[in-house]
Amino acid sequence: MKFLLPLLLSLVCSPALAQIRLVTNSGDYFIDTSSDPPLVLPITQVVDVTGQDPAPQPPPPGDLADRVGELAEQANDPESAKVLGEVYGETAKQVEEENLTPGQGLQAISLTTEVLLSSTGNKDAWQPFLSEVKKEHDKVRQESPAKVAATLKEIQKGLQAVSQEVSNGGS
Repeated sequence: MKFLLPLLLSLVCSPALAQIRLVTNSGDYFIDTSSDPPLVLPITQVVDVTGQDPAPQPPPPGDLADRVGELAEQANDPESAKVLGEVYGETAKQVEEENLTPGQGLQAISLTTEVLLSSTGNKDAWQPFLSEVKKEHDKVRQESPAKVAATLKEIQKGLQAVSQEVSNGGS
């Protein structure tokens, strides 16, 4: 593994290689070094047009709402989940109504989440959730800013599920 990083850096820094397929134990990735900064995108589907037996497909990632809901539930802080869900919903609405650009919406969510969780004294418990949400924010920012509102709504749905489970007596 320690030899992999220098190899990747040499490939990414090489102007002769504009497109790279990286196969790792955790998944396959497409790296486009012709863009600035280089794009690293997960390959989620492979279509075989050779007529040979198809390569095994990686399992599809879980639904975003489910993934963030599970991570939010692990934080064991349903009140913060409820407030965060409301913030995500309102921000999605503002992006949809074009009162905020997608970039402003993501920035507002990041700052609000940081302030809210820092004020609870329970921020460490939210780190897995924050990591997953950051990946989703980065992904939607790179791939499709038009999907920011939909992504925020999915995260809101996961957060609401946590606060509803608690108000309904738990799972």
